[in-house]
Amino acid sequence: MRLRVRSEFRFGMTMVELVVAMTGSFIVLLAVGVLVIGGQRGWHETYGSAHKPIKRDMDVAAIKFGITGRKSNRLCYKVWDSKGGIEAVADANNVASGNSVEFGYWDSTPDPNYRADEYAEFYLDAGGVLKVEYGTYNWSSPDADDPGRIPSRTEILARNVSARSPAGAFSHDVDGNGNGQGCVRMNLRLTDPNDGELATLITAVVLRTDWPR
Repeated sequence: MRLRVRSEFRFGMTMVELVVAMTGSFIVLLAVGVLVIGGQRGWHETYGSAHKPIKRDMDVAAIKFGITGRKSNRLCYKVWDSKGGIEAVADANNVASGNSVEFGYWDSTPDPNYRADEYAEFYLDAGGVLKVEYGTYNWSSPDADDPGRIPSRTEILARNVSARSPAGAFSHDVDGNGNGQGCVRMNLRLTDPNDGELATLITAVVLRTDWPR
């Protein structure tokens, strides 16, 4: 007597297996989605923080301040208490501070009388606006101590700006005779008008030109 063995192979998934598989896939997709959304949000926040208007203003102000100062002559610059004011007076530590600094420089060939022919004045204006005025000097005579100024253009570098020091936004060291040492500092605080974030800009420039010494 022969025994017949019948083998049956069933292919497919039961309903329970299908539900378990779908649930696992959903969990994986959900985790991936959370990671993607979180990464995108973090990127946008980082990009927005790095490219805020106050950050761009800080970069522009620092770069222009540095470029202008480095091409200026240390014999032809002044720190004023304010634009159109008087020259800043040194304190007990021989530091003179004010809200304006005027850099004098030559456009091409230095003047034979050692006088600058152009200027750039950085100043903190009313309403918390940092500006720079460019122009030329008008030397009326070889003996003139203070030239006339002919402005050519004014640029706005930053808004919502204040000086971090009560003495002023700009400062430099002077010797016993009141002569500047050729290193000018800029110390500002910028405020984001949208969220109130504060940013600090502290930079300095050394006036490299020292002619005719």
